[in-house]
Amino acid sequence: MFDGLEIIFRVGRKNYRFNFSGISGKDFIVQNEIYQIIRGGLDEVLFDFDNRIKTLEVHVPSNFIRIVDGKLDCADQFVELIRGASDDLIRDIKFFAQILQFGVNDGTLVYIGLVDTSIATLDDGQLMNIQTIPIGFSHLVNDLMVVKKISSETAIDILNQAVITLEADQRESYDAGGKHFAVREINDIVKSRIEELGEEIIDYIRAKPISLAGRDFESVHGARNYLAQIIGMNIKSCQS
Repeated sequence: MFDGLEIIFRVGRKNYRFNFSGISGKDFIVQNEIYQIIRGGLDEVLFDFDNRIKTLEVHVPSNFIRIVDGKLDCADQFVELIRGASDDLIRDIKFFAQILQFGVNDGTLVYIGLVDTSIATLDDGQLMNIQTIPIGFSHLVNDLMVVKKISSETAIDILNQAVITLEADQRESYDAGGKHFAVREINDIVKSRIEELGEEIIDYIRAKPISLAGRDFESVHGARNYLAQIIGMNIKSCQS
């Protein structure tokens, strides 16, 4: 299955992205192997420079962000995990909400990640509310894998070609993995999941304008426009 969670480490001007397969939600905290995975990711950052890194910025996924008394807080377990993985080699570790990296100051930000979607309400740059829905880009991939019995690589190849708002005839197809896949069927599979996502998102939209982030989701041509159609509101892209 194509599944995972993305964490971003930032050192200076360089971003390091790590996708962790098969890990999400509470399992991220309790699975012992995640410590090894994060430690491996940090090692890649730490030993990429000759000198010891003094400051590390970690973009925290929304699952581990909460708002307490109007202030942004990071789950203690997540902080302990990152500090433990660094073996105290880094003096200063700064934690930032991943949802705030896109420069949206007002309205609603919808961030469609790998395994889930975060809906954040912002007012003058301050995070007022955040919700997480367990539907992400990987679900589009998994749907194609299950229905068409194909690999994740072939599914992603199809999504890279797809134009889901295309009104195709029965003869048109996407070509991937040495096979032909009917455009109509593929588009219907993808649109069905986006419809489910839209129905979930609309319950948490509390302010306009609505901005969308999520590089994988936005790589599917027509996906943002179709999501906007489902919720009945305009959605603009804010890709960084």
